[in-house]
Amino acid sequence: MNYLLEKDHDMFKKIKSLFSKAPEDVLHNPEPELVPEPEPEPEPEPEPLPDEIEILWPESAPVFNLQQAIIKMDDTLKDFFYDVKAKERQMYATIDIFVDKKKEKLKELREKYRIPDGEYKFVAPKRTGATAYFIKVKKE
Repeated sequence: MNYLLEKDHDMFKKIKSLFSKAPEDVLHNPEPELVPEPEPEPEPEPEPLPDEIEILWPESAPVFNLQQAIIKMDDTLKDFFYDVKAKERQMYATIDIFVDKKKEKLKELREKYRIPDGEYKFVAPKRTGATAYFIKVKKE
């Protein structure tokens, strides 16, 4: 154990002597000048690529197949949206027909039972086979 302490003590003495040199010693024994490192040589510029680079089928096939899949999905999506719009127009037209027929049937019922417009409100049946009513509108 003493050996380690003596070794540390000697090391501290050496370090202390480095910092305790007299200025004259520094002037008479100048430290060696640092030599700048030579600049690394620049990497040579790569050769310019040709105007056309050929990629063989095995390497270009995945790109081609993906492009074909994209085109097919795009066409399918267009067809889907077209069909949806056409069905939407058809549904709205059918709803308009049903609304007109409902108004016509209500008019027929009003005429059959001689119910004046605006005085009675039609209440539809709650389920199949139930009774419907014309209820007098309360005026405030």
